[in-house]
Amino acid sequence: MLLLSLITAASAGGWTQPQGDVYAKAWVRSLVGANAFLADGAIEELPDGYVDESLNLYAEGGLTDKWTLLGFATPVGYASATESTVYVGNIALGVRRALLTGAFNLAAEVRVGGAPGVGETSVADGTTDAGIAYVMIPTVRTFRTDAELQAGVGFGQGRGWFQASAGAAWHSRSTIDPAILGQLKGGWTFKRGLQPSLQIDVWMPVGAVDAVNVLGAGQTRYVGITPELSWWWSEHWSVNASFGSALMAQSNAAAPAVTAGVAWRGHPRAEAGGEAP
Repeated sequence: MLLLSLITAASAGGWTQPQGDVYAKAWVRSLVGANAFLADGAIEELPDGYVDESLNLYAEGGLTDKWTLLGFATPVGYASATESTVYVGNIALGVRRALLTGAFNLAAEVRVGGAPGVGETSVADGTTDAGIAYVMIPTVRTFRTDAELQAGVGFGQGRGWFQASAGAAWHSRSTIDPAILGQLKGGWTFKRGLQPSLQIDVWMPVGAVDAVNVLGAGQTRYVGITPELSWWWSEHWSVNASFGSALMAQSNAAAPAVTAGVAWRGHPRAEAGGEAP
């Protein structure tokens, strides 16, 4: 759960990066709990607690003022319950194209990638007290394509921003149905660089959710909410932390996803002493 807390105006969908500018973020996500959303959305405590830790990377850069190249990766993760495994999560590349710019921004984004299946194994399986079977698999091998339409609005003399996006995702794995995805997020930058923000994510597969994978990889359904706080202590650097949870879900973990990370923004050539174009 997910591509997730990219919560700064520099990385908000709907805006493209100026030519040559770069935004990059690295963060760790921690998921620790013992409860699960079952296939019917009910929450039940499991006899096996679980831990899922991952390193996540994101970057985007302006190819031109209207084209932005972006990439995301979960290069390593660790999941543990009755067993443990090291895994590789989703890796993707994409492009964002500005359609409208100004007070109201509109952009289209396409991403392609997937998970290689490294570490695709169950670290626990069993049945709930109600007799519902479950597994805990942190990643599943699949190729994935996403397409989104994104809108963004700035306000408050550039201190505030709001972004909304909607799109769809397709998987090569036959057990994962196409899904409708959406996101709402907004934030405000105070003096001294403090930037609180709030993000709501929606993932709705077109088919039914039958099996229960507690760690959420595969067929799942959810609406998640993530508040985040960033502190830009300088023009280029920030630290950030978030606390995400699900408002509703099926076949997923019922535990908060806590993240902590660092971000950088600027023009690499200018920072290296050259002249920005």
